[in-house]
Parts: sequence; C-alpha cells; structure tokens
Amino acid sequence: MSNSREKIIEGRFPVSFISEITRIEAHNRKPIYNVHRWWARRPGTTFRAIIIGALTQQQDSDFDFKQTFYQKLNLGGKIVLDPMMGGGTTVVEALRVGCKVIGVDLNPVAWYVTKKEVEPIDAAKLLAIFKELEMNTAPKIKQYYVTHCLDCGKDVDVIYALWVRKINCTECNQEVLLFPSFVISQIRKEKTRWLWAICPNCRTIFRSKNENTFCPSCGLSISLEKGYTRGEKYFCPYCNKEAKIKKAINDIPKLEMFAIEYYCNTCRVRAYKKPDDFDIELYQSAKDEFLQRKDSLLFPKQKIPDGKEVRRLFGYHYRYFSQFFNERQLLCISELLHAILEIEDENAKEFFLLTLSDCLDYNNMFARYNKKARKIEPMFAHHAFYPKNMPAENNVWGTKFGRCSFIKCFKKLLKGEEYSKKPFEFELREKGTFKITISGDSIRAKIVESFDELTEGMGDTIIKCQSSDDLSFLPDKSVDAVITDPPYYDNVIYSELSDFYYVWLRIGLNQKYQCFAPEYTPRKDEIVVNNAMKKKKLDFLRGLTKIFSECHRVLKDDSLMIFTFHHTKEEAWASILEAVMNTGFIIKSVYPVHSEMRTSFHILGKGSTYDTIVVCKKKTTNSTDITWEDFVNKIKEYVEFTLQGLINHYTSLSKEDLLVIARGKCLELCSKHYPNIIKNMSKVTMLQALQDMAPIIEDVIKNKFKETIRQTASLDKFIVK
Repeated sequence: MSNSREKIIEGRFPVSFISEITRIEAHNRKPIYNVHRWWARRPGTTFRAIIIGALTQQQDSDFDFKQTFYQKLNLGGKIVLDPMMGGGTTVVEALRVGCKVIGVDLNPVAWYVTKKEVEPIDAAKLLAIFKELEMNTAPKIKQYYVTHCLDCGKDVDVIYALWVRKINCTECNQEVLLFPSFVISQIRKEKTRWLWAICPNCRTIFRSKNENTFCPSCGLSISLEKGYTRGEKYFCPYCNKEAKIKKAINDIPKLEMFAIEYYCNTCRVRAYKKPDDFDIELYQSAKDEFLQRKDSLLFPKQKIPDGKEVRRLFGYHYRYFSQFFNERQLLCISELLHAILEIEDENAKEFFLLTLSDCLDYNNMFARYNKKARKIEPMFAHHAFYPKNMPAENNVWGTKFGRCSFIKCFKKLLKGEEYSKKPFEFELREKGTFKITISGDSIRAKIVESFDELTEGMGDTIIKCQSSDDLSFLPDKSVDAVITDPPYYDNVIYSELSDFYYVWLRIGLNQKYQCFAPEYTPRKDEIVVNNAMKKKKLDFLRGLTKIFSECHRVLKDDSLMIFTFHHTKEEAWASILEAVMNTGFIIKSVYPVHSEMRTSFHILGKGSTYDTIVVCKKKTTNSTDITWEDFVNKIKEYVEFTLQGLINHYTSLSKEDLLVIARGKCLELCSKHYPNIIKNMSKVTMLQALQDMAPIIEDVIKNKFKETIRQTASLDKFIVK
C-alpha cells in the first residue's frame, strides 16, 4: 500500500504507457493544437497524464492508470496554474479533466492563441460568415492566382508560384540564379521516378527520368541535382567563381518567377509550366494595384527590431516586416484582413483573425516548396528566420490542392472547434492506432477576470497577459498544482518569432486589448538568454526565480509544481534547477518521456530523445551539509540501486536510457543537499554538480552494467519509486 497522501506522479507514474501514446501524437497532432503555431509545443497527451498524476492520490497497486486516462474525469474543480502557458496546452488539458485553470503568459500572441483555443464558438455562424467572405472577398484574391492549362488552354487555379532569388556575380557581374538544384519535384508512378526540372539557360520546364540530362529546348547538358548554391555560397556558371552570397548583395536579392504549379479540373491533371506573358502580366497588375493603394491597405509598416534571430535577416538587408511578402501577397492578405475587420460579431471576428494569422506562416516569401511531397513548407519549419533561395508563393485564398491557404486554415479551425466539443485520445493496439472519444469531455471555457469569480463558480478559467513574476491577483496557498513548460534558455526567442504574427494581429486588436497596443511584443521581461538584448545567464536565473517564488507562494503546502524541460546545455539545466531549489522546492521525482517530435530538443546529453518531467514539492526540512566525497559515494549507490532494479526487470535498456534515468534520479538526490554540498571548503554550484556527476554516472554504467546493456534504445515500463 502506497502513502495515500502522495500523488501518483510522485512514485507510480506509468512512463512507458505515456511515451507510447506521446509518440503517436508527436506525428499526429490533435486538431485543437493545429489552429495556430506555437513553437516547441509539447504533446497534449503528456500534459493530460501529468495533470491526472498530479491531482490523483496514490491508491492500491491494482490502480489502472491507463483505464483512468481514457475515462471522462472530473477532478473536483481543483485549480491548476500555468505561469508560462505558451500555446495553452496545460489550459486545454486541465479543462478537459474538470479543473479550474489559470494561464499566464507575457506574450500577447500566446495569450490570444490560448484564449481562442478554449473560447466557445458556433461553427454554423463561422460557416455562414465564411460563405460571405467566399462570395464577396475571394474573387478579389482569386483573380490574381489564375493561369492557362497547357493542354486545354482553359483558365485554371494556380496552386503555387515558384520563385528563385538571383544575384550578380562579384567577379564577372553576370546574373546568377540561386538554384540549389534544378529539380522542381519528384513523382513516382508505376515504380518509375520522374523529375520535373527547369533549364537554367532557357527556363524550359520539362520531365526527365535521369538526373544527368539535356534540355529538350536548348540542348544544354544539365546535372539536375547540382545547382548554383551550396549552403551560404554560390557558384557562378560563367566564371566558375565560388563566393559567399552575402558578399554579392547590397540589397534584398531580386526574385524571378520560374514555374507555376496548377490543377486543371477538365484535364484532371496537376502539372507545372513556365510562366508565360499572361502570368507575368497578371503578377505585374497585382503589384501595380498594391503600389497604387499602398497607403490605404492594411499591412504592418513597422521596422524589424534588433534581436538574436533577426540579425540573420539583416545580413540579407531585410528591415521591415512587410518585406517577408511580395506585393501580390500583401495586396491579397490586406483584402482579407479588411473584410474580416468588417465582421460584426466580435467573437467570430477574432476567430477569423486567428485563421488569417495562422495562414501567414505559409503565405510569405520565406516558405519553400517540398519537391518530394509536392507541397509548401512553412517559414517556421525551424524556430528561426531563414531566407530561402527558392521560395514558394501559396495561393492566398486557396484551391482544391495546396496546403495552408486561407480556406485550408479555416478548415483546420473547424476541425479544432469540432475536437473541442468531442476530444479524443490515441490508443495503440495490436491492430494499429485508434482514436478513443471520451464521452462528455469538452474544452469549452468560461473565462473570468478575478480569482473570486473563479472560486465562486462564475467561470472556470482565468487567462492573463502579463509576467508571472507578480501573481498578486492570487491568494497565498490557493492553487492545487502548478504545471508548466518553462522557456528554453537560449533556444527559442519567442518575442522575436512571434512578432511576425503580432504585427498583423495588432492591426485588428490594438483598440480592443491593451496588450496589443505596443508596436512589438514585450522584450524587457522576457526570460531568455539573448546576447543581442544583453540578457545573460544571470538574467534567465533571476527571472525564473521570481516566477518560481510566486508559484511557491500560491501553491498549497502538499501540492506539486511540475514542469517539462529539454536542452543540451548543462548551463541551461543548472539555471532552471537552481531557480527551483532557491525558491524552497525539492525535486521529488524525475521522469524521462520519449519525444520524437521533429522540432524537439535533446535533453541532458546529445543523442537523447527524451523530454524530462521534473516533479517538485515544497521543502519541509533544511538541507544538510555533505562533503563531495560522501555525495559521490551516495551517487554511486543511488545509481547502482536504481539501475539494477530496472535491468533485473527490463532487458531492452540502452546506455542512453540508463544515462537519462540515472541523471534524473541523481537530481532528486542533489536537491536534498543543495546548496550545502561542500568540495574543497566551498559550496558546489549546480553547474559544477551537473558537470561532475556526469562522468561518475557514466563510469557506473560502464563498469557495472556494460554486459547487460542492449544496443536498441527502448525505455519500457519505467516506474521507479
């Protein structure tokens, strides 16, 4: 029988089960989390499990966590706080299990995305308004995305217009097209691979089975995979000079439209063509209209403020947010924005603003074309700004084919709204993956402004756009759990990335919400390491310490603070753990959970594919002094005992599995003595402890468990008390 006062996540947390379903969601994100991008968003599955584990007491050994996970839950209106809510995963998952929830974030875009994720909306009303947009606004946009079918000559919709940047060689001054390769797309049909390609000489679009071929029009010999760019360098085909692209530009590189992908409903064909006079003149007409109406159109006029990520843009002479887009995109997006702002229903207007903001990621000249999948990839495929040498222009309104146009993003919104009424979870069975709809579950929030309104039953959700270093709107010891995902040290600079959306959302929201009044998202109080903003490790530590101090104040004495974290740098881990321990918490448990998301960060060492769940509790006793020598002996004993128990039961653990688990368990031990670990008459810092523990743990694994370690990484049913 377990200690009935302890929560499940303190000792009997089923990591294997959670890892199993998290991996499914990592490649099949739930619709509610697809309505708008938020960077490094963790799977909802993980947070649902954390919330259940944090608010459910230990029961008899036959307690079935998996069975509970797939049931409709009502955790008695317990209050969950996420002081760094980001894209709102904690808020969504807490509402689903019957909690009252408080979400706080400094970033207005995070606040707005979360707000719209949980606010109710009538789908029928959205559809009716969309029909009006389709009737009145769509024709103004679609007229600029028309071309002629090469086979039947009829007007057809453009799916994508493909562009290439060009420069003048610094040696011979000849114009060089910055093609990474001359392949446009790859198509496999009946075991044959066809390459759609472009001739860099005459711009002919043609098909070939071979990478080494000849242009059917001008006879040029072409090696299709060998373009004129290699990374940040270009190769001049005229004088054979190789040099850095940046040295050849003194302004934003010019662009040339070299291909159009279209679909003809008559011919039932999806094909590519070289832009003809009609296509070029059509683009020019959009450009001319934009220039004529520029002063009255709705698009951001702000300069891009300095920062860590944006300095890459400055090297290519980008200075304004509007320069992410070409003139046709700015004209069409502005038309859409103007029509959306005319919507009378305020809630519906905000949902359509969210949809427009979402589609910006795919409707700019930093998006690229995926030649293997024949689809556009977003600007934010990575957490950074990367100018593309072959950008792809999406059809802003959209057509039958294509990805993340306005109509496709609207469909994503409707799927998210449908999911909010009937949420589901993934279950892995012998015959495959199934969606389990949880009857009676819902993500519909009633948002209130004050804690009194929350506790008096007037609503179930508070969402604040502010820093969490001051949570004075919450009383002492009023929260049942703190569950969050802190900033990633220096990895994701949210303010700089989210400005891309903010400057557009601000046009429609600055008069209604104070947080959208400034020109840019807040930077002064952002918790991040950013040398461009002169924010150092100490600033990150201080900011996080203030927030964790407030969490300690508002958290009930027997309740838990739980966060997920992942980073390769021990400096990052040292900072976050020091903030935890300096604010009166002790680490109760640490769990590694598999994460195979494409944008995930490795944690606690390169090569690991784990997120780490850190479970903290208020400290009730003072730390005792311990010498480094005694601490090392405890580490060895702790590691040997923990890993021997695992290996005795589970035979498929790799060295990396053991390393992650052992380091996690050592953090628990470290928190019991920190900051009173003494080495050479001085207190050991958290960074020193992490750095010095690593080789000790590796030696134990190497010397004690070398023969039992499997080569295949598989963390199976890891449950350690």
